Amino acid sequence: MVHYGGCITMDMTGEGIAFSKDLYHWNKVKTPILKYGNAGEIDELHAHKLCVIEKDGNLYHFYCAVREGRESDKAVNADPTREQGAGGR
Repeated sequence: MVHYGGCITMDMTGEGIAFSKDLYHWNKVKTPILKYGNAGEIDELHAHKLCVIEKDGNLYHFYCAVREGRESDKAVNADPTREQGAGGR
């Protein structure tokens, strides 16, 4: 089994999975196992840069979620003339 990130549409990414018995011939599952989210969701544009970690018999799946920045986001500076985190109260 291999999981991979890729384009679902020309401008949106997601995650797929493929299976192989010999590691040479692969059968790709046609439906993404993780697709970008709906409008307004944290991953509305992209769901990519995946990572799966096994610890103590459990699988943990992490990925990078991307949406348009919002003024309320801590990492978005709506006013580039103001220093990041400088008030706004």
